[in-house]
Amino acid sequence: MAAQMTFDEMLQGAKQLRCFSENSLKVLEILDSGSADMQVVARLIGQEPILTGRMLQITNSPFYGLSGQVGSIKEACIVLGLYSIRCMVVVAGASGCYTRLKQRPQGATQWRHAVMTAAVAQVIAKRCGQDAEAALIAGLLHDIGQVVMSACAPEVVKRIAAHQAEHQCPFVEAENALLNFDHARLSGEIAVQWRLPERIGAAIAFHHSPELAQPAGVADITHIADVIAHAMIRNEQLPKISRTVLQRLSLSDDALPGMLAEIKAHVDEVIGTMGAWG
Repeated sequence: MAAQMTFDEMLQGAKQLRCFSENSLKVLEILDSGSADMQVVARLIGQEPILTGRMLQITNSPFYGLSGQVGSIKEACIVLGLYSIRCMVVVAGASGCYTRLKQRPQGATQWRHAVMTAAVAQVIAKRCGQDAEAALIAGLLHDIGQVVMSACAPEVVKRIAAHQAEHQCPFVEAENALLNFDHARLSGEIAVQWRLPERIGAAIAFHHSPELAQPAGVADITHIADVIAHAMIRNEQLPKISRTVLQRLSLSDDALPGMLAEIKAHVDEVIGTMGAWG
């Protein structure tokens, strides 16, 4: 493995991981055509046991509050609708990247953090009257660039971690120092490749710098959720959140501490059903 990889090389690595099966690509093509036939979509998804299982798992998870109520892909298509089905196919494909890493310690950790971030984002979005589903998807995929880095260039990631430890700096700062780009930028470009909605792509790309995101709402939520999820994993106190970010969501300084009980309950419920997925 090269001592350093360019942004384009890393992006090409994401393509070479082939997260999406032939049927998944057909489903995405149909959904993007503007004349999707839900029966065809359900049939294509149903031909793949792994994709079917993942779609049903997330539909019946606490994310959607439909535990045990959806027993077939046809029902899932009806319940979720075209927009959600497309997002779920992308998430199911992306989970394949985590599957490749599940034998490595960081694989399980990265998936757990993604699930926790999504759960936290969903609670905050609902409280703020924002798009909870967009926040859910952004939360699940916000670090997909870091997952791609780990899969395609593990030695580079080790070097970044060593730089972070030596200089006692944030991981994104170490990434930029060694690569001249960070995982957030890579994640955002992957979101563009996967043709995710703009607000989700912006949230993914700018989850470490939400002030740069347009539109800002889901990006602000993803940023906060990422910070809270990291704090929960490390069993740390809730860090201070930018007042600007809070104000854009019409949240007071003490709003998040007041939500922690609800956040923790939802995270525990989601981790119980989704924590081992990937």
